[in-house]
Order: sequence, then C-alpha cells, then structure tokens
Amino acid sequence: MNKYSKLLWALALAPAMVGCADDIDTTSGFEVEKPETLAQYEYLNSYGTLKSYLESASKASPDFKLGVALAADDYAKKGAVYMLANTNFMEMTAGNAMKYASIVGDDGSMNFGTVQQFIENAKNANMSIYGHTLCWHEQQNLKWLNSLIADKEIPVDPDAPGQEVTVERRCIEVCSDDMVDAAWDTQFWIMTDATFAEGDKWELSMNVRATYEASIGTQTHKGAGEYLHWAGCGTVKFTPQWTEYKASGTMDASMAGGHSFAFNINDFAAANEYYFDDISLKINGVEMIKNSSCDDDNMKDNYIAKEKRGGMVPATFVDSYTELVSGNSIPLTPEEKAEALTNELERWIKGMMEACGGYVKAWDVVNEAVSGGPWGQRYELQSANNTDGADKKFFWRDYLGDDFVRIPVKFARQYFEEFGGNPADLKLFINDYNLESDWDDNQKLKSLIEWIARWESDGETVIDGIGTQMHVTYYMNPETQKSKEEHVVKMLELLASTGKLIKISELDMGIADAEGNSIKTADVTFEQQKAMAEYYKFIVTKYFEIIPAAQQYGITQWCITDSPDGSGWRAGEPVGLWDINYARKPAYGGFCDALTQQ
Repeated sequence: MNKYSKLLWALALAPAMVGCADDIDTTSGFEVEKPETLAQYEYLNSYGTLKSYLESASKASPDFKLGVALAADDYAKKGAVYMLANTNFMEMTAGNAMKYASIVGDDGSMNFGTVQQFIENAKNANMSIYGHTLCWHEQQNLKWLNSLIADKEIPVDPDAPGQEVTVERRCIEVCSDDMVDAAWDTQFWIMTDATFAEGDKWELSMNVRATYEASIGTQTHKGAGEYLHWAGCGTVKFTPQWTEYKASGTMDASMAGGHSFAFNINDFAAANEYYFDDISLKINGVEMIKNSSCDDDNMKDNYIAKEKRGGMVPATFVDSYTELVSGNSIPLTPEEKAEALTNELERWIKGMMEACGGYVKAWDVVNEAVSGGPWGQRYELQSANNTDGADKKFFWRDYLGDDFVRIPVKFARQYFEEFGGNPADLKLFINDYNLESDWDDNQKLKSLIEWIARWESDGETVIDGIGTQMHVTYYMNPETQKSKEEHVVKMLELLASTGKLIKISELDMGIADAEGNSIKTADVTFEQQKAMAEYYKFIVTKYFEIIPAAQQYGITQWCITDSPDGSGWRAGEPVGLWDINYARKPAYGGFCDALTQQ
C-alpha cells in the first residue's frame, strides 16, 4: 500500500469520513505535488455521513431505515466494516450468516452461535437487523433436506427379487396393454367446456407416475377421439416416482375449435399403468380444471379414456395402487414429503426466532419465489422444471405447492410472538430481483403482485412488504440507460400502488460500455464514476418521490466496497460506495445528494 493509499484508508474511518486529502512530505526537503487523479476526488470531503442526512429529513418515513449488507464475522471484528456500518447506516443485513445452509448441519443440527453474536453486537451499537432469509431455494443443506424425503423402509421378504406394495392415494388410473398398431391405441383425455381459439394462453400442471418409465406425446382434440392437431400440451415423462409436470403455451390456428388434450398412452408400446393427480388446466388464466380434482367425483366427466382402440369411458378413479419395489424401501408419497418438509420449516423458523428473541423485526420471509417466465402471462414460481442448476438447489414449492409461501409466513408470526416479539412490530417481506426489468416491461413485478394477492386470498396470510433487490447496471449506451431509468420509475409506481411497505433491499451498481460489456473497476474512468453517481442519485430520489412516506421502509446498500477480483459476487466490479481501500467514491456523493433532498 503506497503513502496516499494509507492516508485515504485512515481518513475514510475518521468521523468526517474524508475520501481524500493533501499529503505533503515536509521532511524530505521538497514538496510532493498532489496527483491530479487524487485531487478530483476532493469534493467528496464536503459530505457528511450517509445517515446524517436523514436525521432532519422532512419527507422520509420515521420507519425508514438506511441499511447495509455485510458479513457478520467482519462486523464482529470491530474494524473498518464495523466503523463504516455504525457511522453511516441504521440497519444491517447479514449476507449469509442467517441463511439455512449456514446454520443447519448435515445431520440436521442447528448452530445459531454466529447469529446470536451478531445480534449482541448490533444491540451494543444500537443497530437494527433485517433478517435474510427464512425460505429460499438457494443455500440450503441439500444432504439433510433430501434425507427427510428419502425412500422409507418397508417390511418385505429380502429373498424376493421384486415385490408389490399397496400405496394409498386418490388418483386417476389408466391401464394399457401392449400396443396393437398405433400410439393412440390407448388414449387419455382432459376435457373442458372451453372452445380453444388462436392466441389463447394455456397452463397445465399435474402430478404423474407410471409403473414403467415412459414418454407420452399429446394432441389437441375436439371431443374425445375427434383428432384436430398433432400438437397438444407437450411430451409428458412418466417415472415410477410421482413427479410434477408443468407446461404452458399459446394456441395456434390449427388448435382452434378444440376442447381437449389427448395423451397417446401407447407411445410406450408395452403394457403399463399410468396415474394422474392434482390436475390443473387454465385457459387465459381461467381455471377450467381445478387442482386436486381427483378428490371430486363430480369431475369424472372431465377425464375420458379408451383401451385397445375400444370405446370411450370415464377414466378410473382409484383410492390406492400397487407399486413394484425391489429391496426394502419405497418412495414417500407427495403428501408424506409435504408433511416432512412442513415440519422442517417449522423447526427451522422456530429455532431462528428463538435465537433472535424478538430483536429482528423485519424479514425476507421468502426470497426469489418468482421465475423468469413465461413471458406474456403471469410468471411461474421457481421450480426444478424451470431453473438452471436445479440439482444444486432445493425448491420448497415443488413439494409444498404454489401456496407454499403461506407456511413460513404462518410460522414466522407464531414463533416471533412466542419468543418475545410484539406481533405488531413484525414485518414480513417477499424479496425478489429484476423487478425493474425493461425487457419484459416489469412483467416479473406484475406477476409477483398477482402471486401475493393469491397467497393473501386465504384471509389469514398477511405479507407486509415487497423487497426489490436492484442489482443494477449503468449503461453507457444512452438509449439503453433511458429505458432502464423509465422502468425503474414504472417499478416504483407499481410498488406504490400495492399499498405495502417497500424496501430497496440489495442495491448495488456495475457499469457497462456502449456495447453492453461489463467494465471492471481498474478500467472505470472518473467521468464514468460520476455517471454512476448520477444514477444512484436518480434511484434514491425517485424512491422518495414515488413511494408514499407511509410505505417507505428502507434502502439497503448491498456492497460497502468494490468487489475484489475472484469474489463470488460481481467479481472485480465497481459496486461499492467506497473503494477497496475504504475511500469514498463519487457513488457515495450521488447517494448523499439524493438524501440531502429529503
């Protein structure tokens, strides 16, 4: 570290948080000129600490908190991170320390030691903590969670090569014999009262299994057996274990006039037994076949089957089926898996609330629930079926259903109060990214708002707020940047319209050149830093302008300093308000300029 760097670092921690200063060597017999590159940052000396601008703010809500994300271990060292956080911010978010994988061991044991130390340090510094996060599909202990839903042992004869067991489950069974001469020798139809039209949007979900693994194609029909078009609802893969099939699309002209989807059971030429459950079919968002329809005998007319090119009859509803097993285990039913994972969510959330003792009053109760599509309609929830790298993640939604959010909300409220919290103080947020997206005209946010309305429709679930992450980029292409700014405004307007508390939960910023390529910290010019500062000012200013005071819950800066090379988050990018040596950057000034206006 050179002489200037040492001075910058030291002054960055002083009460005035100076970003740069003169450094004159009076002992060597000659003056050292201050480098021009250092002098241009001198204007940052005039700024106070970030939170000082909110102490006399006239527009900000009294509940508004200026926050920062950091590592709990770094804060515990009571060094530079500790001083910067306490001097400039009101609240802290632990980057990883409060996540499931950081606390739950491979054997299910839970260690809240770091969390408890973090809370104690925060109390001593009069800092609040924003909890991150109670339910997420990332950073889970996969070994432990998968063990909870692993096959269960059954009492079987170990000398037998293969045995059948009876599984209790209400579902539809369609049996096929060996194919005679065509894939449609045996078919199964999902019938609707709708008449398909070109441009109609359809969404299908169902749970399926078969005795033997098979891939089954689908068609569009009018009535059962009245073929219309070769395209239906995709190709459905059946395995000996229950799996969820989800598909969606848009009707083309060739499908117009149809009323049903047909499944060509004899695409698998050998005899097989197929099972269907929890069928949901929506046309233009209207539910034509409702979930769990197998529980309703009045729905039988919606399902028709034929065998060996024979007559059409209602599909067979069964209350149990036999499953061939080998060895001494059998997969859990979906209901058994849901029960095991609900119990685990309760155990985890109870443990966290006990460790926090009511001190952590706001939480990302569910993080990143919504997927990135399908465009043109309400986005689906994150699932193993629509997310890259699904083998390294654990999707609670895939086991607990589309309304899984209600479960952690219920447990958070129950155990926050049980362990000393005032229920009126607890604020639960749904946190997500790309809500400011311009490529889909904020469709992800619109979808999230729809999902929240659904989750709250039970009359019991209450979601207090929405967190928008805002890991943004400043674009040197003026047209691109203009679009980004317009959709930040649209996002804030949509958020304000919900009436919920609104938090910018993970704000940081990179920069891209005119071609859209990321610019690394070492290559960013002073003028580019000033442009980023203006974008910070724009975002923070618009937040206070558009979000009503009663809904303003806070802004959290996700990165204190620029990201080092080799970091797991935006490596080598200029994402901080301070540089890597804890000296103020123009971004700091832009943030202050916006706060000054409040």
